[in-house]
Amino acid sequence: MNQILYKMMCNNQREFLHIASMKWIIIKNRPLGGTVEFNGESYRKSGPFLAQELSKARTLNSYGFPAPIVIEETADYFVEKSLKGVKLANLIETEPADLAIFSGVLTKLLNSQLSYIVDRNFDEVKKGIHLDNVLLENPELVQDTALNSCISKLERRLELVPWSLCHGDLSPTNLFSDGIIDWEFSFSGPVAYDVLALPFTQYLYNSNSIQPIRNTYLLELVKAVSNSFGCNNLVNFQTDFIFMKALFYLSHMKEAAQQKPEKQDLWKKRKKILKSIIEVYGSDQIINEKFLQSN
Repeated sequence: MNQILYKMMCNNQREFLHIASMKWIIIKNRPLGGTVEFNGESYRKSGPFLAQELSKARTLNSYGFPAPIVIEETADYFVEKSLKGVKLANLIETEPADLAIFSGVLTKLLNSQLSYIVDRNFDEVKKGIHLDNVLLENPELVQDTALNSCISKLERRLELVPWSLCHGDLSPTNLFSDGIIDWEFSFSGPVAYDVLALPFTQYLYNSNSIQPIRNTYLLELVKAVSNSFGCNNLVNFQTDFIFMKALFYLSHMKEAAQQKPEKQDLWKKRKKILKSIIEVYGSDQIINEKFLQSN
């Protein structure tokens, strides 16, 4: 056997045995069943939708998305190697976000999306932003003509952009300088949705104490990457993506408030923000940082 190949096999086996010998600790009980465990170097995930998650993880790895690498899979769980880089949430708690150290990951995400184009299907977006749950928990919105008009507008607008695999829940807590974690909410949707909605997640998530993420930097990043693919209009859809994100953040809030009464105020705040965004989006205005800070 080739000596270099033999050494590589031995190193991989030692790494596997090292990981396997470490104690797994449950760090999260997943809402739909199963757990996430951590052993200091890797995450082990289980749950009722394991096959779908694993299939998605394989796709992410195959097409170069900045997602954790799957290093073990069984019928009961799969294991992902943990990321070691700086987390954006830790950085912006103390200083204005210097996104330069995250530009490589965000560029990789955009490049992967623009290289992995899928068919448009608005039903996938409605599932991805949990629209059914939003309407179930907030029944007064079902007959809201302004919201329905905005949903129809969104469907028309998203026909104008390329679609790929979106992370679905990109935020400062899961964006690292060497990758992105928590892909369980990923869905087929518009390219650049994650990146262009990122500057506004902290306002929607009720984290006003941290410094704002620099929107101008991200707009220029999206322009540079998308222009190289001959797609030069993505930044014009940021308001559409913020509307999507506002719906997503309102989902499952009633359930959360029932479990933790202290979340009642957050539920009300997110509903208020959504109603303000509906008014602005429906009248073809632009949503910006000043608008969200005033709501």
